[in-house]
Amino acid sequence: MILAAFSFYYLKRLYNRIIRPIESFHENLSKINENSETLLDAQGIKELEQTNTQFRSLFAEINKLKINMYERELEQAHSELEMLQHQIKPHFYLNCLSTISSMLQVGETELAEKMIRFTSVYLRYLFQSDNKYARLENELEHIDAYLNIQSLRLFSPINYTCEADPECLNALVPPLLLITFVENSVKHGADPDKSLCISLRIKREETDEGNFLQFELKDTGPGFSDEALSLLSGDVFYPEEKGHIGIRNSLKRLRIMYQNDYTINFFNNDDGGACVAIRIPFVLETDYL
Repeated sequence: MILAAFSFYYLKRLYNRIIRPIESFHENLSKINENSETLLDAQGIKELEQTNTQFRSLFAEINKLKINMYERELEQAHSELEMLQHQIKPHFYLNCLSTISSMLQVGETELAEKMIRFTSVYLRYLFQSDNKYARLENELEHIDAYLNIQSLRLFSPINYTCEADPECLNALVPPLLLITFVENSVKHGADPDKSLCISLRIKREETDEGNFLQFELKDTGPGFSDEALSLLSGDVFYPEEKGHIGIRNSLKRLRIMYQNDYTINFFNNDDGGACVAIRIPFVLETDYL
């Protein structure tokens, strides 16, 4: 009986000192995939303490690799965003200079003076648009300058109206985003025989998902073709071989900047003309302070 009691005491001590700590260690180890912050308690066992030290070192290395990978992805996205912004800029420069030259050659000095004034406003904003965001008020001034330039270049009237809630004017938006779709309206809708009407409505929208900035741009042009609507719909970028570089770049920029926290829809109005509806997060400059 003494031997049995001693054996029972020894086995219980062995279980409490070795087996149970190992079982606890193993149980916590199995939870690491679910929560990398799980602490491994070695409970004084030298071998388990060594294993614990190795795991902690491994976790630190994994976290370091995750941070480095995340930073590389951010850097790559930032570089791609800058590249896309710079691709938008050059194509309008020479057209403006060519128009000014043509006006001066035929003696239209007053028109050339207006053209120079509007072009200077347009280019000043363009050269300052390397930042990730721009104030909506500045973006709208840029659109005004662009449409004034186009009216002088095309000798075709453009009737443009903009309705924006005052609280939206200080919101931050991707620079050169709206102008891309305004340019598309002018390019495909301008007609020397009739006036092109472009309307832009901007409002703040509060939902359960958060605060958003809602844009609705309409024109009285021929509208999107069935092929264009098919290509622009869905979660696929507009193919390069189909043209529309500005639209394609805008879609990529929205994806980079907002991930899945934005919407953009293309459709035609019932009475004709194209319509683009964009929703992005409502952000103010103070949100970054």
